[in-house]
Amino acid sequence: MEAATRAWPSWGRPVASAEELRVRAPGEEERSALNLAAGTPVLKICRTALTEGERLVEVHQMPQDAGSRALECRLRS
Repeated sequence: MEAATRAWPSWGRPVASAEELRVRAPGEEERSALNLAAGTPVLKICRTALTEGERLVEVHQMPQDAGSRALECRLRS
């Protein structure tokens, strides 16, 4: 089914999202899973998506190697 004609679930289509970014020391499991060298921090991105009625419909957590990421944020004024 094409995205343009896809029916959204009964709770609604996401219309807003937010991302929280945190840099911290990794736990042993994260360090192993991400193959991080000792002392390399983790960038944890947590994205939440909301419907028009502000119902939470997505939480996506993405731990990443903070030593190999560059973040850019563009804002309109």
